[in-house]
Amino acid sequence: MLIDGKLPNIYNSDINGCYMQLKDYNLKGENSIHYWINDIKDENLLFHLNKIRNAPEIKKNIQENYTNHEIISVHSSDEIYLSVSPKERKGSDIALSDCHYDAPFKYIYQGGNIFLRVILALNENDSVYTEVENKKSLISRSEYNIIDYNQDYHCVHGEIPKNKNRVLLKLHFIAKPIGSPQIWTDFCEYINN
Repeated sequence: MLIDGKLPNIYNSDINGCYMQLKDYNLKGENSIHYWINDIKDENLLFHLNKIRNAPEIKKNIQENYTNHEIISVHSSDEIYLSVSPKERKGSDIALSDCHYDAPFKYIYQGGNIFLRVILALNENDSVYTEVENKKSLISRSEYNIIDYNQDYHCVHGEIPKNKNRVLLKLHFIAKPIGSPQIWTDFCEYINN
């Protein structure tokens, strides 16, 4: 299931604050680049990232689609992702843009817990889109997709224009069934992290 959303305008200064610090990174787009948010030392960047990844609107959107679940943030998995252009990908980046699952644990029982990935755009985009089943989603600044990390087979198509980049946040959550034993949630986080 592909869920779409958009952060309200009150987050514009935070999105701008993040993007302005990252706008000159990876302009050649030869490889994708990942930065774990929990490892970032720049306090100003971290301030903006934390406001975005703790936005209650994201959790509310997840909750509306996963009723009878508690929504838990998994900040240890969160990252800044500077995407390679799907058209120019090489090596291990092919797996990130060809059709794929984000994790190999589709058939491992996780106590009903669902590990979710939110992919949020920090800059404008009109040429790269994600496809899950028959649904296509092109996200641009402040828009996001939510996918089931283990169940949603998805593809990334398009091309990033020359001397441009595509800066995304990959944020993670667990939808924990109400009443589910904590050991299963811990297991879900452990194997997907």
